[in-house]
Amino acid sequence: MSALCSPPTYRLTYRSEIKAGGAVAIQRDHKLIVHTRFSRVEAEALLGRQVRTKLAIDGVPAGAVGKVMQLDEMERDAFDLIIEWSVLVHGKRQHNWFSKDDYHQQLAEVEELSTNA
Repeated sequence: MSALCSPPTYRLTYRSEIKAGGAVAIQRDHKLIVHTRFSRVEAEALLGRQVRTKLAIDGVPAGAVGKVMQLDEMERDAFDLIIEWSVLVHGKRQHNWFSKDDYHQQLAEVEELSTNA
């Protein structure tokens, strides 16, 4: 498994000018978070895979087991995975979307036991 790391974060600075009774330069900083997405091939290879949360996520407790149920094309040829959890949250089946970064940081793949003896 690859080492855990935070998604890339970039700080952008831009200047804008207001021309009302003179020119005033205003500088603002904005934080831009970029998520790495799965390719179609990567995402399809994970369909049906069981995962476990490393931490609590949106009401799903840490250690809960889920399954990669679907793909969601977030951008052209860039996919997130949809996980369906085995636990109910407020009496309903919970689904969460995971980018490639989030998948590797927040989830651990569950090794499936072989039924062959």
